[in-house]
Amino acid sequence: MSPSLRGAEHLVGAPRARFAMHFPLLLWATLWLVPLLLAALVVATGSPGAAVIGLVLVWLLASLPLTWFLRRHRMILTDRAIVMGPFVPGVAPDVLFYADIDTSTIRTWSNLRAYLRASGTSAFTSGEMITPLSRLGVTFRAGRSGRLKDGRLVEDDLVASLGSGTIVMFALSGSAERFIGALTPLLVAAQVPGAADVPRTALPPGRLSGQKGSHRTEIPGWPAPRQGERFEDLPPEVQEGIRRRMSKG
Repeated sequence: MSPSLRGAEHLVGAPRARFAMHFPLLLWATLWLVPLLLAALVVATGSPGAAVIGLVLVWLLASLPLTWFLRRHRMILTDRAIVMGPFVPGVAPDVLFYADIDTSTIRTWSNLRAYLRASGTSAFTSGEMITPLSRLGVTFRAGRSGRLKDGRLVEDDLVASLGSGTIVMFALSGSAERFIGALTPLLVAAQVPGAADVPRTALPPGRLSGQKGSHRTEIPGWPAPRQGERFEDLPPEVQEGIRRRMSKG
């Protein structure tokens, strides 16, 4: 049982499958090989002792903690819900109950990174668990979203206020077939409408065009903007929630 799920078994059930978030090989190479190259340059100046000490310090103080943090970004499929996020102390993971997922919108993609280009956002400001080099990924619409805090589920006020649900994105490691193969029986067991059709509609992985604004029509379930709706027309609590999220990005 993941530490972030401990005490919440009565809400989400037992974990059945885990999927790590995909990070590109370039990132891991940067974390571990760049310090090695810098150490080699220091050795070339005639200071091998300083190079070894510096290399060990960088690995221990930067590379190792960052690797641990990134490896804690994952999606866990439980008996009743998808729990995803960075599973680290002080951070509450997102919870999406199967009953709140629109199964007709579940899709896998071979180039999820194209969403960033289409939406004109960066990996940091998008609020999604994807990177500029993400390949395989999954998207779907959920009517509700919440967070686990001290064994309790706290519903996301922003998602609830919008009323149209939220689009969830996650860059997967592994294969789309393994993910859908693990998710489908859990949806069926939870008696979610349309669960049996998920393998047919979610596979094989599709491709996003990356053209500006194309994500609104290519990703199933994307909420259509209301006619004439402006930011200032949204309820004050929704505006404040959006401001808080943007400031964190």
